[in-house]
Amino acid sequence: MKKGITYNEESFEEDRRLVRLWKEGDRDAAEELLRKYDPLICREAASAREEDREDLRQELRLAFLEISKAYDEKKKIYYAYFMKIRLHYAKVDYIDQDNRRRGKDTAWPEGFDPADEKEEAPDMKDLLLFVKDLPLGPVERTLLDSILAGDPNNVQMKKIHKKRSGYYSAKARLVDILRQHKEELREILK
Repeated sequence: MKKGITYNEESFEEDRRLVRLWKEGDRDAAEELLRKYDPLICREAASAREEDREDLRQELRLAFLEISKAYDEKKKIYYAYFMKIRLHYAKVDYIDQDNRRRGKDTAWPEGFDPADEKEEAPDMKDLLLFVKDLPLGPVERTLLDSILAGDPNNVQMKKIHKKRSGYYSAKARLVDILRQHKEELREILK
């Protein structure tokens, strides 16, 4: 058997078999699953601070065993995908709990305090007046308005009535126009 996670039907069947055996109490099956998925656990833990990585790895290994027992093969979800998603959420939960324990609200990078970031926001009125005078076609105008409104990409696509390729073409044209006026934009955004 190959080491690590492989994404093919044979590997998926082997995972299902090992999970069934683990649920029936076979410790060797649990160890085999854990050995196979340990690289995934280590990758998930790698995003933690260095001093917390080993703790997170151990927590994710425990979570892995619980998640394996919760896996329901009747739902027709491939075990590897199920595990990848659930381990990610287990990591996020662990980091949130750790931050709460430490009295932090968020998982900002070490040394970063958002309260220190007190940059003045540019005057939106000046920016909107500048944007209003840009030589834009109707599609680019609608797209820019949607971007400034903070709409996600899928909403922007709907507003300009374009599919993905047309949307990215319109966005590229808009970026080109904005680049032509970048010096004027810099003055406004100072």
